[in-house]
Parts: sequence; structure tokens; C-alpha cells
Amino acid sequence: MNAKLFLTFILGITLLCFSCRDDDDMGPGEEPGAIFVTVKSFNQLVDNALISTIPETQTIQTGATGTVLINDVPPGIYQVNATHPGIGSGIAPANVASGQIANVIINLVQGVFEAPMISIVSPANQSVFDIGAEVEITANVGDDSDAPQDINLEWSSDIDGLLSTTNANSNGVATLTISTLTEADHVIQVKATDLDGNFSTATLNLSIRPLPNAIVLSPLQAESNGISLNWTVSDEPDFANYKIYRSKGSTNFFQVINVVNDVNDVDYFDNDLQIFSTYYYRIGMVLSNNEESFSNIESVEYSGESIDVGTQIEAMVVDPNRPYIYGLDKVNNSLLFINKEQSVVEKTIFVGSSPTDMDFSQDGDLLFIANFGSTEMAVIDLNTQEIDYTFHVDANAGTWDGNPYRLVVMEGNRVAFTSEDQWNNIKLVNGTTGALLQATGSIYQPDLLKNPSGTVLYVAETGSSGSQLFRYNLQGNQLVEVDASNSGSSTGRTAVISGNGQYIFYQKKKILAANLQSNLGTFLENIYAVDEDGSVAVGEENYYNANNFSIIGSLPVSTRIMAFDTDYETLFLYDTNTSKIIIFAID
Repeated sequence: MNAKLFLTFILGITLLCFSCRDDDDMGPGEEPGAIFVTVKSFNQLVDNALISTIPETQTIQTGATGTVLINDVPPGIYQVNATHPGIGSGIAPANVASGQIANVIINLVQGVFEAPMISIVSPANQSVFDIGAEVEITANVGDDSDAPQDINLEWSSDIDGLLSTTNANSNGVATLTISTLTEADHVIQVKATDLDGNFSTATLNLSIRPLPNAIVLSPLQAESNGISLNWTVSDEPDFANYKIYRSKGSTNFFQVINVVNDVNDVDYFDNDLQIFSTYYYRIGMVLSNNEESFSNIESVEYSGESIDVGTQIEAMVVDPNRPYIYGLDKVNNSLLFINKEQSVVEKTIFVGSSPTDMDFSQDGDLLFIANFGSTEMAVIDLNTQEIDYTFHVDANAGTWDGNPYRLVVMEGNRVAFTSEDQWNNIKLVNGTTGALLQATGSIYQPDLLKNPSGTVLYVAETGSSGSQLFRYNLQGNQLVEVDASNSGSSTGRTAVISGNGQYIFYQKKKILAANLQSNLGTFLENIYAVDEDGSVAVGEENYYNANNFSIIGSLPVSTRIMAFDTDYETLFLYDTNTSKIIIFAID
């Protein structure tokens, strides 16, 4: 095959899908990873090299640094191809673990590859196995003209001779599983021969010898805040330590997460976990001479502590006086009574058309609900868990019309509400009759919040480059503007207030409620929940020390629908992917 035909072939394979994978191919608990590719020629970095993979992911070129990152790659084994018309071509295997980056270095070779390319991916060189243990050897194979499955493979040992002639699959992945290797130090060779008779080889050194008596790992116990492990005590007199290995999503990527030096310490609790992920564990038993044997592998899915609500939640609040979380289901026009002590949805009632927001009366016995699908508001008696009464508001009052979308209940059960679309008035109505008391302000996509006594209203403007935070004092039946923040850019219709009413979190900032022009500091993301004294703030991905604005930790799920429990030590997080409320303890 000449160089021109070879280049045509390489360019062609980048346009074909040999065996495409996407996120649907990933197993339970798996996450996409990435491949970081570095291309060299005679130890010099090569830019503008064309990179492709089998199975297909992306076709992309290296930059000036001779590198490129291929993102969103499902876990698995890949053949990474690199070619540069003026320099040459090369391949290398990539073993992508769940949520990890596989680093690949490809050295380009001038001219055309006539022989197939073969490389052994696993196990690691110099691995040691017990006598009779099952050894799985994986290789990656490719050729410039023949399909991977048509390349003849010969697996052999310098001790045991020919082991197998198992070929690769269409993705170029070949696997040999064998448990009959002789006790010895082996050089394993894989010889690949294409249909033209060209061949190449790859080798691996491994040892088969008696290993220490393995211990037995018991079935795992998934608890609300972690996974509990227990195993048998080693009977080896030269015991050195136990190594605890963990792999996420599969058995291919074990890593040591802890070392235990006491032979009688056979319990371990793992709480560094992600919700709804499957974890695999094994225990290594190590002697003083570093010989190591492995236990059996056990796995379990970690679900954490959660409440399955089984439907979509638009908004969520926690009752300060009763053991309930209230959730608004906009799709089914209902209010969910979620018993947080029993972790069940205890009751569901119809509350109106497209409910979007809710707030407690000042005495805590009533829950007012804004129904964006109509002009009707519903008022729920929380003692009977039924609608106490409803009232209609005039959606056309004031300069800007619109049905209730956001609301707060002020002192004397006066209700301030606003609508959803762009410019809005703040409308104050009688919370019994719905009669209009006032329409004021002209605010772009506002969010509403109040101080604990219901005497001060804060209006957070969003979606505008000149967004501001406004403070209104309630004086009789009127809202009087008394303060405003500096203008800035705001994304995300949200603002929250600390439980004591001293701080407001808006535009990623912590602001004094008594002085809206004071910026005490800035977070990396918008804040959606905050504790009693404003010292802990929660974003969509992380939670923060709100005194020094540093990240304390990451959330188990990404969400904007959340609420603190009354103790301000427990956070309820609604996960849209599973329709569950995750119960998360703040450190």
C-alpha cells in the first residue's frame, strides 16, 4: 500500500463509525471520562496531527502544544489514531475509567505501517498472580488495511508455549482469560499477523507463584451516609497490612483508598461517595516482603438517604413547626405533603393551575400558593392539610400584567406577588379577599423574599445587565422603597436570605440586608440556600463557608431546588434525574 492510499484510508476512518458509543452505553454509576493525547515525532511535539479513535468519539487536531483533549468519552478501551501527512502515523491504547482522564502519548513513525499494530493494555507489567488464579490479558490491535477481527492473533508464553488464537473484536479489543499458567516468571507474547502476512508483537512480563492466604470480604452494607465493609482476619504470621481497593462503575479501575496496619481491624466505613453510583471493593492482604493476595470482589449501589417523591418538584419548603416538607408539582397541579421523619409522601392535594411558589403566613398555620396558570391563589390549612380558601387577584392591575408567579406573605397576611415575564410590578393584595392594595415598581424578572417578621420586602431583579436588589418597608397597606443595591449582571432567578434576616445572597454576593450596597464577598456560583446566621451558603454544585467564601465541599447532586431543615445542619436536595429528595448532612 503506498503512502497516498494510506493517508486516504486514515482520513476515511475518521469519517466512519466503527462502533459508536454514547452515554446510553455506560453502566450504572459510570460517568464519561476523557482522553488527553500528546503527539510526538523524534521527541518533538507535533501540531496539526489528526486524532481519531476506535470506537469513534471525536475527530480532532492537536494544537501548538502537540496535545488535545477528547471529552465526554464513555468508559472503556480505545484505540487512539494519530496521523500527520508530512510526518507519519501512530496508534496507542487508552483505558478510560469512569470520570477519569486517560493520558496517551503517540510517537509518529515516518512512512506507512504495513504490519499491524499491537499493544497490551492490561494487566500491568510485572504483575503477580497466585497459582490457579484467573488471569485476564487485554490487548489492542489495529491495521492500516484489515479489519481488527481479521487480524490473526497468537497468544503464547515462553514457559507454557501457545496459549490461544483468540482474535480481537470489531473494536480492536482482544481478551485472553486463563487460569492454567505454570508457576514461573512468564513472558507473554501476542503476535498479530494481517492478511498480507505482515506481523508485529507485544510482550508482557508476569509471575505465577504462591501468594499469601487471601481473606474473605463479606457482602457490603450500603447505609444512608456510606458503605460498610467487613472481612475475615488474616492468619498469616508475616502480616503487614490490609489494602482497601475501590473501583467506581466497573472492576477495571481499582485504586487503594486506605491502608489498615492492625491485623484485627477488619472493618472500614467509606463515606467519600457519590449518590446513585455502584462501587466495587476488594481487600489486599500484604506480607512484610510485600507479597499481596486479593480477596473476592463485592459491589453495591450507594443511594444515600433519600425520599422518593416520584414526581417533578418545582419548589420546596420545610415547615418550621411540623415534620413536613412541602413540594409543588407544577405539572400535576398539586401540593405534596412529605413526612421527613418517615421519608414518605404522605398526601397530595390539588391546589390550582401550574403552582410555582409558596410561602407561610406569619403564624405558620397557613401556606399561600401562587398558581401561574390562573389568577387564583390557594391557601392551605397546614393543620388539616386541606385548602382553607382561595381568592383571585387582578392580573391586569398596574402597568405590567401577569398571573402570580412569585409571592411572599407579609405581616397581617398581606400578599406581595409578581409575575414571570420580563418587566413586572410588585402587587400588594389583601391575603383574604385578593383586593389590590398597591402596584409599585418596574422590575425585570423579579424574585421576592422577606425578613423574618414580614415587615420588609426584598425584590431581586434578574436577567438584566442593570439588575438591582431593592428593599421596601411595609407601612400600613403600602410598600415604600428605602434602599437599592448597585446595579450589576444577574443570571438565574434567585435570591435567598439568612434565617436571622441579616444577610441576602444575590448575584453570587453576600450583602448586608440593612445596607444593600455593601458587598461582603463573592462566591463562585449563585446561592440557593443559606443557614440561620449566614455562615453556610449552598450553590448548585458546592457548599461554602460564607464567612471566608471558601468551598467546604461538593453536593452529592447538582440542583437548584433545595431547603435547609429547621436544625440548619441537614439539607434537602431535590434530584430531577431520580425524582428523589436527597438528605445531606452539612459538615
